[in-house]
Amino acid sequence: MILNDKAVLLCLYLTQNYTLDTTFLIESPSMNQSTLSEVILNARLSLRLAQTEVAAHLGVAQSTYNNWESGKHIPSSKHIPKLCQILKLETHDVLPSAPTLM
Repeated sequence: MILNDKAVLLCLYLTQNYTLDTTFLIESPSMNQSTLSEVILNARLSLRLAQTEVAAHLGVAQSTYNNWESGKHIPSSKHIPKLCQILKLETHDVLPSAPTLM
């Protein structure tokens, strides 16, 4: 499962013109989930939205969205753009930063 999530994040980096160090894919099994969960939690709270509201807009169960906020799971690539739109975030706000290639 982590490999699939890494591949998704790699595709997102490539489509957003990010440069990605290949060691990032090998050495980062957590994919910085705590940062992602903190970002979406803080954004949702600042907009005074309930988890059920965000989940409904995304077409996912509230429990699924809760798993993203708690860091148990990472949203799939198909949910990232809509999640950013709802929470008024930029894609780079929710994706982990990657070192550039030298």
